[in-house]
Amino acid sequence: MLDITTSMSAGGKVDVYRARGQQTPDGWLVDADGNPVNDPNRFKGSDVAMLPLGGPQGHKGYGLGMMIDAIAGGLSWAGCSSEQPTRGGSGYIAIAIKIDSFIDLSDYLNEIGRLCDWIKSSRTQPGVDKIYLPGEIEHDTRAKREAEGVFIEDETWDNTVETANELSVSIPEVR
Repeated sequence: MLDITTSMSAGGKVDVYRARGQQTPDGWLVDADGNPVNDPNRFKGSDVAMLPLGGPQGHKGYGLGMMIDAIAGGLSWAGCSSEQPTRGGSGYIAIAIKIDSFIDLSDYLNEIGRLCDWIKSSRTQPGVDKIYLPGEIEHDTRAKREAEGVFIEDETWDNTVETANELSVSIPEVR
């Protein structure tokens, strides 16, 4: 399973930078004139947009994003992205492939194993200790959070408490 965004980051990560009072990394956001923006407060409800996967010159990411939008938005009937979306704009796509219709499953798994081994054996850049495969960072993060707990920014927690109170939902004890 692969769950990705076709932009430089998920919008929720911009929200985390905003809640922490931090600037977003270079290359994530631009204004209507294409000027770089690092203020996460400008992202929602303004003329600031997220750059496509690959950054300012990310034409391949732009193409991939447009095709995913066409499939996920168009085929799901959620509507494709636009200034005035025709529908909800929250489409998604799930694609299932019957691998053994194309290749013997054990041959495929061996091929994928070789691919993963090749990627993991690559030299790292200075300051990089480990090469991660998709999902490994999230796996490690989950294990760490299960062991140490989850940090929630004050603003996010305050909003959660406020919403819980409005809905008469009890708030769990925080440790």
